[in-house]
Amino acid sequence: MAELKQGCTLKNGKYKVVKTLGQGSFGITYLATTRVSMDGQLGKLDVDVNVTIKEFFMCDYSSRAVDGISVERTNSSLVKNYQNKFQREAINLSKLHHPNIVKVLEVFDENNTTYYVMEFIDGVTVDDYIKKEGKLSAEESLKITKEVCFALAYMHRHNMLHLDLKPKNIMRNNEGHIFLIDFGLAKQYKENGEPESSTTIGLGTLGYAPIEQANYKSDGTLPATLDVYALGASLYKMLTGKTPPESSLVLNDGLPLTVLQQANVEDKVIAIVAKAMSPIKKDRYQTVNALSEAISAVLLSDDESTFVQNHEKDTINGKESICEDVEQHDSAHKNRVVDENESSYNEKKEPVILKKRMLLLIVLGVLLVILPICWRVYNNYSSKVRAEEEVSMYKKALASKDALVVQKYLTEFVDASDAHKAKAKQRYEKLKMVDYIDKHMMNIPMGTAPNYGIYYRYVSGDDWVYYKVGSGEGGTVAAYQLFQYEVTNKIWKTIMGDYPAEDNNKPVNVSYEDCLVFIKKLNELSDKKYRLPTIAEWLLAAKPDSGNKISKLGWFRESGHSLHDVGLKAPNSYGLYDMLGNVHEWCQERFNINNSETQVSSSINGHFAAECGGHFDAHVNSFPYFSGAEIDAVGNCNSVTGFRIARDIN
Repeated sequence: MAELKQGCTLKNGKYKVVKTLGQGSFGITYLATTRVSMDGQLGKLDVDVNVTIKEFFMCDYSSRAVDGISVERTNSSLVKNYQNKFQREAINLSKLHHPNIVKVLEVFDENNTTYYVMEFIDGVTVDDYIKKEGKLSAEESLKITKEVCFALAYMHRHNMLHLDLKPKNIMRNNEGHIFLIDFGLAKQYKENGEPESSTTIGLGTLGYAPIEQANYKSDGTLPATLDVYALGASLYKMLTGKTPPESSLVLNDGLPLTVLQQANVEDKVIAIVAKAMSPIKKDRYQTVNALSEAISAVLLSDDESTFVQNHEKDTINGKESICEDVEQHDSAHKNRVVDENESSYNEKKEPVILKKRMLLLIVLGVLLVILPICWRVYNNYSSKVRAEEEVSMYKKALASKDALVVQKYLTEFVDASDAHKAKAKQRYEKLKMVDYIDKHMMNIPMGTAPNYGIYYRYVSGDDWVYYKVGSGEGGTVAAYQLFQYEVTNKIWKTIMGDYPAEDNNKPVNVSYEDCLVFIKKLNELSDKKYRLPTIAEWLLAAKPDSGNKISKLGWFRESGHSLHDVGLKAPNSYGLYDMLGNVHEWCQERFNINNSETQVSSSINGHFAAECGGHFDAHVNSFPYFSGAEIDAVGNCNSVTGFRIARDIN
């Protein structure tokens, strides 16, 4: 038996194996328990918590030792190479924190191999869910795909691809929440798209991997379109219940649209699948965000059409039945009037007063019947008008840059659909955040910034060494406005809709390219023109932060050695917080650096960008904060770099 036996313990008894969940070419997955202490009404209680453990075990080159625990290898150099890759990927995954990605809790070596521990997801894979249901509805399929888009977008921002996306690697827990799992082929890549190591990325899974995945070395890049294709193929499986065709068949014969049509999939959804699964990578959605936006457009249009159609159907049906009621009652009473009059005239026995009373009763009866019918007509007409007003106001609210317009919609249409209210509320929260940012833009008066150096950082032992690779002129800087705080996770989440980290008030850690995307979305929500500050502007704003004030204004290795909530230290004389130390802050300028890494040149499309200020992991005196800027790759994202935004004074 290759797998560990039930009851076997790992990490000095910390984890106890319950059963084997599955085995692949590179590893075995176990359900295990670990004991944790929890606070309860009776005090601290020790309880067993389920976890998932993945063991590195190359089945073709590994075997279990006599003790039933240790791993023996037949090709130690090959296995060691892949074990290092397995360990590196586990460590990379442990740095990912996203609600749609299974959490890696711990990585450790034991028994001549490597293990990593993940949270246990109580649910089923989407593949098993499809087997149970036969196929999924278009709405559910699109919503699952959209949640996966959120996770992949987060991975791609951190320069990581999944590379083996399929329904078997997507979990659905018992509450319907979606998680990405099994990152066996996941690979880190550099900011230019090149893989960080020369090891193969693997072919992926037939039907889900695009045709170019097997030949990526000839291309030299790892584009996001690899994951886009696999996600499109997964959507195909959800919609049809059938395994998607191999990419070579799609290339030669085209995507079999009849399979989707026979599954009653609408043309607009088929168009999404066809574009995502295009065998020509330039014809696919180039990012998962683009795929997510296409899905949102379909879901939004379905919400609106369903809402209006239901109201129109009710109104039309109501009118038809009302007309029938009016005709029937009118005919019946008309006949009754004629009968009574003819009888009275022929016999000439009834007094005139009796005829008048009878006529009055008849008129009253007709009115009693007609008035409710008229009321029903009016109500149905009013409902249709209100439905049309709601849709019109909803569209205006989603397009508005004024939070009061959205608030008016939410107040006046409390009976709107849950989907409309949810999207409008999200828009309202975004616009409220825009107002918050606007109110916390601080005026920086015109002044003189110092000339500055441009530095490139090298690692030296446990510390960093900075080499000067260029310089820039400060000079007179026009008055402008700078955000009072470093942009936080909460601000990012509200504007962007995703989750870089869960600590709301800590600075968000993102790349230079991520900053530009954020600023673009912010400017779409606002009439202001936000941007990153220039180096000279940043140095001018930090100019008062000098002398013995540093320890009061910034966080360094000597004052906490960890990322902190913004605004805990004192502000500088311009009212700005954390200018000296919490995270590095990206600035506008971009550069290219020569091959010897000794000189930079300015370039609007440069591969490096400037960042100013200290950070929590640097020594107080390790960098000339008032006279220079460091450069870093525009796609790099790490725990010591963030940003704040600037704008001109109109």
